[in-house]
Amino acid sequence: MEFPIISLKDFSSEFDKISKEIFKASQEWGFFILKDHGIDGINQMFDRAREFFDLPMDIKSEKILNEDPVGYDGHQNTTFAASEGMSFGLPAGQLSKSSNIHSWWNEDRISEVETFKAQCNELNLKIMSCFAVNMGLPKEFFVASHRQELPGNTLKLIKYPKMDQQPGESIPRLSEHTDWGSVTILFTESPGLEVRDPSNQWHEVPVIPGAVTVNIGDALSLWTGKQLKSTMHRISWDKVPRSQDRYSIPYFVHPNFDTNLQLNTLPDESDDQQLTYSDYYKVRLRLTWGSLEEKDGIKKFGDVDNKTLMRLRTLGVANAGILESHSVNL
Repeated sequence: MEFPIISLKDFSSEFDKISKEIFKASQEWGFFILKDHGIDGINQMFDRAREFFDLPMDIKSEKILNEDPVGYDGHQNTTFAASEGMSFGLPAGQLSKSSNIHSWWNEDRISEVETFKAQCNELNLKIMSCFAVNMGLPKEFFVASHRQELPGNTLKLIKYPKMDQQPGESIPRLSEHTDWGSVTILFTESPGLEVRDPSNQWHEVPVIPGAVTVNIGDALSLWTGKQLKSTMHRISWDKVPRSQDRYSIPYFVHPNFDTNLQLNTLPDESDDQQLTYSDYYKVRLRLTWGSLEEKDGIKKFGDVDNKTLMRLRTLGVANAGILESHSVNL
């Protein structure tokens, strides 16, 4: 069973053919590789990641990840991953206004990040148009809900540091999970990523220099009535050499907060029957980071909204485990 690899070289002239390939891969695998995507500056971003993560821990950790999400995380291993990261969330052009970025990220470096994010979003919009057309919707249907407003898309630099041995049986390299949003565009230089293939077996994703890996997120799967597949993926200790660092750069795409995630919702339906991305995002944020959010007894993210949680359970998402494992008292 071959992993889907698609070239965008003739995207404009061969739109129907290429869009069908992308749609089919998203239905069957929920993952695919894109070549000839037009994004440059990839090597520069990896250089910036190495430079930043080489800084002393007390400097990196001065600005800890906040709800935007902007900042550093990884000052301790977790039950989710043995890694460290630097996140650049917020809508386009807003990073320079954030007070949560360390001064090492000067004006020139922030500009590099913004330029790279803009290129990633251009690719995202091409992908969104493919989905819409193949679902019989207007070409701009999904594009219109990705206007780079709140919450914005997040570029994250990640380092999986070399380790002589696994830090503990409960600490994975990257645990099995699905992503929250619309799609994730992943840049990587090293093997190790594994996904569930159509037969539900683990399949290692090939690494093609200069290419990007794209996967469907829970929100888009939910939004399309599960026509598109949000697939479990992981990085295991067995597949990644422990003697060397591993870097990756995901770009997490989110629809705008006011997006209604149900295609068949009627205008006159009650609010109880509608689910916006804002509702969904807040639940996923709190459940995922709940164990990490408290510092000095202060909760950064607040409590999970029980009503929305129950609504999500009713509708179902690909990674339902995180919903089912959270107890709710109604």
